[in-house]
Amino acid sequence: MVSMPTQCSNPWCRLTPRQLELLECVIACPGATNRELAQQMSVSERTVKKHFYDIYRAMGVLNRSECLTRLFREGFDTAQTSG
Repeated sequence: MVSMPTQCSNPWCRLTPRQLELLECVIACPGATNRELAQQMSVSERTVKKHFYDIYRAMGVLNRSECLTRLFREGFDTAQTSG
């Protein structure tokens, strides 16, 4: 697991680089299916579903819509997540 700074209050601070990459794909391709996201990331559809499950738990949301709403409301910037 990725070590995150304790002072970070953003909801995405607890996410792994791969989970952040998935969120970046969702933002770049709104409406993409799990299968399409999996193809874009070169992983299985099951892996995408598992990442979403873990993202929702870490962020305290129930679905993709809530997740994206929270990210944008709290200032998520894909430029800040890139290496």
